[in-house]
Amino acid sequence: AVGDDGEGIRILDETGKAGVKTEQMIISGEHPTGIYLAILDEKGEMEAAVSDMQILEEITVEYLRSKAYLIKESKIVVVDTNIPEESIEYVVDLCNKVKVPLLIEPVSVEKAKKLRGILNGRWTIDYVTPSRNELESILGAGVERDSDEDEGI
Repeated sequence: AVGDDGEGIRILDETGKAGVKTEQMIISGEHPTGIYLAILDEKGEMEAAVSDMQILEEITVEYLRSKAYLIKESKIVVVDTNIPEESIEYVVDLCNKVKVPLLIEPVSVEKAKKLRGILNGRWTIDYVTPSRNELESILGAGVERDSDEDEGI
């Protein structure tokens, strides 16, 4: 989803030039295009971040139902936790029913909590890409740390 604003138009233009089909994207007159700004330290680690992703609330279950045929035809579906929890659940359920691989990106510690109820054994999620802190948030518990901490989980 993008806003009907300069950033949204730029995203649609550049994405289209890269060969991505954008015809199915929501162009919102209600919300501006989402924005994310991170401040990194000298090691490239995030010190602080701000975002406005309110536009992604427009990716509702109703919208996704209207696009179910696209999900069913996909080779893989990628979702992040900026969209509503009900929408994530709908996509997970549909991907499981039609056997389409699914990748979920938790995006933040707070939004990773949306996956707690989804990762309950009822559904299969093929790939989840959390940071260590996001994984701890999903699990509601700490993750043992070792000497390979910087190498990923």
